[in-house]
Amino acid sequence: SLSIAALLIGLCLSSIACAQSLYQVELIIFERKGLVRTLGISQTTDGHNLAYLDSPQQLKTTDATDAQSAAAFTLLPDAELTLKTQATSLEHSKQMRVLLHQAWLQPIGNRPIGVALAGGTKFGPWTELAGTLQLSVDKTLQLNSALWYAQFMPDNGHPITNPITIPLPPEQGNISDAKTEGFFATLAVPFSFKQNLKPGVVTYVDHPIFGMVIKVQLL
Repeated sequence: SLSIAALLIGLCLSSIACAQSLYQVELIIFERKGLVRTLGISQTTDGHNLAYLDSPQQLKTTDATDAQSAAAFTLLPDAELTLKTQATSLEHSKQMRVLLHQAWLQPIGNRPIGVALAGGTKFGPWTELAGTLQLSVDKTLQLNSALWYAQFMPDNGHPITNPITIPLPPEQGNISDAKTEGFFATLAVPFSFKQNLKPGVVTYVDHPIFGMVIKVQLL
């Protein structure tokens, strides 16, 4: 009976370990420059529908030299990036602008795990690109994201009519009055990506104004 109990405990522990496997995630997000200026104006929001999802993890910088020495939720060094060809092609295009190209390790299981993203130019506590990327595995590997793109101007003390409220990054607390941070948002375009992914396969996710290239590889 003791051996059966030990076996059951071992099976339970192994099932817990299997419930969240470690993956390497690599991500490129880009904007279509002309369409941000045209379609983006018509899709801007006052910020009421912008929010990070479910207390996302913060990606940290690391001194790791390769994926084997990196901890979960730390940015991998450039040498570990496998989508450089795609990123270079986008950067050389006059119509596209890469806002983010990053890779990291994270566990992925049945419950969605979110990561806070920040890309593009930084304005005070904000960045042009921000939001949450969630990944989960049920029968398939699933991507869900709630992102936004914002443009900012310096706050020179002029009164702002109809201010746009942009969430501060999770580590900085709750939503702040945009006028108190040295900049105010002039445009905020929410966009989301939902997609089933195949592990190890580079997937392009399309959007009228933005685009995503993602690869999620089981380690």
